Amino acid sequence: MTTTVDAGRRDAVRTLLVDLVLIIRPWFAPIPMAPLLAARVLADPVGGLTAALLDPSTWWALISFALTWTAVAMINDAYDGRTDLCNPRHTRILRIARRMGKAQLIRLALAVTAADLLVVAITLGALFALGTALVLVIGWLYSVPPARLKGRPGLDVIANAVPVGFLAPVAGWLLAGSPGTLPWQLGSLCTLTIAALYLPTTVMDRAADDEVGIRTTAVALGEQATYRLGTVLWIASVTLYLIFLTTGTFARISLTWYELVAWVPVVVGYPLLARRPTIARLALLSGMMAAHCFLIWAT
Repeated sequence: MTTTVDAGRRDAVRTLLVDLVLIIRPWFAPIPMAPLLAARVLADPVGGLTAALLDPSTWWALISFALTWTAVAMINDAYDGRTDLCNPRHTRILRIARRMGKAQLIRLALAVTAADLLVVAITLGALFALGTALVLVIGWLYSVPPARLKGRPGLDVIANAVPVGFLAPVAGWLLAGSPGTLPWQLGSLCTLTIAALYLPTTVMDRAADDEVGIRTTAVALGEQATYRLGTVLWIASVTLYLIFLTTGTFARISLTWYELVAWVPVVVGYPLLARRPTIARLALLSGMMAAHCFLIWAT
């Protein structure tokens, strides 16, 4: 009898942990670390990436990103019941969110938000806390009525691209002690890149969003127009990247032949992988770009 009770408790704990992981989706939390680290190294190149990774403030920033994403994900699930009901990709998340309840998800999101701001204010200072608060506000406005930026064409893209693409490099600049000028070039590049990568996700959920009347960019423009817009943004981002590299903006004067060859799969990968987008395809595309950036900075 005792063995049966213990096994039941273990199963309950295991189920709870799996539910929390699926609700939080922690694999998304480290995404802003790439632009943050890039800005941190560019603003203070002494010691390079190694020094940035050994800096305790970098890890406090990662903790903050994880808490921020947790709060944003929970509030998104609290208000996405109607959409998720029509979305096969979110069936399990919907089931978990319903079991936890909307009120509990909101309470948890508020608690995580408060913890996030407290931790950041103590460890990284008032300016970083202000930036974190701005990201949290954008995250809440994305999901919560009446603003619900998720259902406003164009603003849904901006609400995702600006926090990761622009505010994350600003965070890296702050961690470096704010030397020199704000890394606007890196911010513009990252914002375009994140926008291009986010647009296909609106296509993936277009049918479900359209069915419940949520007017995302993909619902407003249609799949083909959204794909073409994403391709234009991708071309703009890779063009800017090459310009910044070859003009020495990122401390590089020229590219070697093998770096140019390695860039080809990244450039042509978007039109191939984003036409029929899946999370796996977008992850592959992001991985290829990250690998090329590592090749540039490691050589």
